[in-house]
Amino acid sequence: MKSAGHSMMPIDAQGAVLFWIMYLQRGGFLFDESGDFVVDEDKNRNLAVETLRFIKENIDTEDFLGMNAGDFWGQDSYAAYQDASLAGVTMPDWYLDLFLKSGAKNMEGQWRVQAPPMWSEGGHRTGVLGGSGFVILQNGPNYNTTPDLVWDLLRTSYLSKEGQLLRWEGIHYSPTMYEAMEDPRFWGTPRPISGRTTNR
Repeated sequence: MKSAGHSMMPIDAQGAVLFWIMYLQRGGFLFDESGDFVVDEDKNRNLAVETLRFIKENIDTEDFLGMNAGDFWGQDSYAAYQDASLAGVTMPDWYLDLFLKSGAKNMEGQWRVQAPPMWSEGGHRTGVLGGSGFVILQNGPNYNTTPDLVWDLLRTSYLSKEGQLLRWEGIHYSPTMYEAMEDPRFWGTPRPISGRTTNR
């Protein structure tokens, strides 16, 4: 790709998101089971240094395109996709609908989605980019009147198969429940920006 003029992907060089994803994917840990900080332990420290070195070397060779945060999340990335100086991007599933549909809509049908590669010496096939977490604050302004309503919404949308499938069909957030992942409604729903039906 490099010899053809393409960088593999952009990196927000002002942030540490890609570092944490790669470090955790390789099997590094931030905290142990007791909640103690363990990045400074030998194994984790070595993984952290190797991961940082890997990212730095790829930015230096422009295999990764280092960008400031504004350009990474803004029009410069979309321009680089469209002139093919960027071949792809590491992002969570919501990036397709939330950003590419509006920022690179003339590229509809040209995108493909794939899990990240596994490190050669182990680690995990998936990463932790994106995601969402919810809490019901006990000291929130409406806690005494609405916690049951909020809990019902979260239980329906995140803790039920039907809710997860409706969320997928509506806003394309991938299911996190095995039962929903195996449903034909998930595997058979087209993703217009990627130009293909989701498949295994």
